[in-house]
Amino acid sequence: MSGWNLMNIIWLVMAVVFFYFAILFWIYSRSGLRPFLFDAVSKSQEDANENIIDAVPEDLRKEMESFRRTINITMQTRFRIGAISMVLAGGLAVASMLIC
Repeated sequence: MSGWNLMNIIWLVMAVVFFYFAILFWIYSRSGLRPFLFDAVSKSQEDANENIIDAVPEDLRKEMESFRRTINITMQTRFRIGAISMVLAGGLAVASMLIC
């Protein structure tokens, strides 16, 4: 490397940004939607509105939970692919910095 010129600094900044996004996407891949809480009704509310729990059938609860699990798996996969892509882009930026 012949020294630090403007192109090297630009590639370094780009590499840092790509690696930052890689870390951010990896953190996002580890978090998901929280479970739906249909049964979170206090006794006073349950006495006042007896049909709140009955309005949400068991098959709907199972379907919502299945939907949540599917969304979590899909988003986890997408964010991990994004994180890996950003690591590759950061590596290419470092390689380009070393070539320039």
